[in-house]
Amino acid sequence: MGEPVILTVLPVGSGVVGAALGYGLGRTGRAWAVWGPVGLMLACVGWLWFLARATHGWDGLGYFIAALFIVLPAAVGLAIGGLIGRHHAKTRANAKPPNAP
Repeated sequence: MGEPVILTVLPVGSGVVGAALGYGLGRTGRAWAVWGPVGLMLACVGWLWFLARATHGWDGLGYFIAALFIVLPAAVGLAIGGLIGRHHAKTRANAKPPNAP
């Protein structure tokens, strides 16, 4: 695989996996089930960002790439998937059954 493919597939793949997990967690109707992992992932991004700035050379670049291309898209996908799942859970709960008078 070439570098452009990796730089495209990795963020999209982690975002899609995060969105699928977020959708499943959002359907439960518990806000902490989605926002807890999102907060932990954003804390992980912050920690990787700190490590990237504290180290020099290839290690810092590796931390930056991990934060920017893996963890951050997964956190954004998890949040968006959670919001969509929560919306679907609310609309399904408010919908009338097909045989209701």
